Parts: sequence; structure tokens; C-alpha cells
Amino acid sequence: MSNFINQLDQELTMAHSTIIAINESLLTLDTAMQTAARGPETALKPVRETTTYAINLIQSLYPLIMSMKTSLQILRQAGY
Repeated sequence: MSNFINQLDQELTMAHSTIIAINESLLTLDTAMQTAARGPETALKPVRETTTYAINLIQSLYPLIMSMKTSLQILRQAGY
């Protein structure tokens, strides 16, 4: 059980780091597109909408991962 929890913790940590990196990249891309898309209708609009959706999706996953990490810490403290 301990090996399983350690492996799960490592996977969650990796997922957490990946989500942070993706979120930072998408925020940078979103800012660049806002700067580039000064006109009312541009070809960048669908790309920007997709990026905004991806940012929202990633930000909604972040609390779940943090909650799972907290649960693992509680299990460890309980001796599992």
C-alpha cells in the first residue's frame, strides 16, 4: 500500500508540475494574442477562444490535484 501511495504521489506531483507549465504557456500565448488582435475581427479570434477555454480547463483541474495531494498526505500520516 505504501508503494502505491508513493507512486500515486509522484504521478500527481508530475501532473501538477505539467499543469502549471501548460497554464503558464497558455497565459503567455493568450497575452501575445491579445496584443496581436487589436482589430475587431481577426483570424486569431478562434485561436484565442480555444486558448481561453484551455486555460479555464487547466485552472479547474488544479484544485482537484491539490486536494488529492492533501488526501495522500493524510493517508501517509495515518500509516497507509
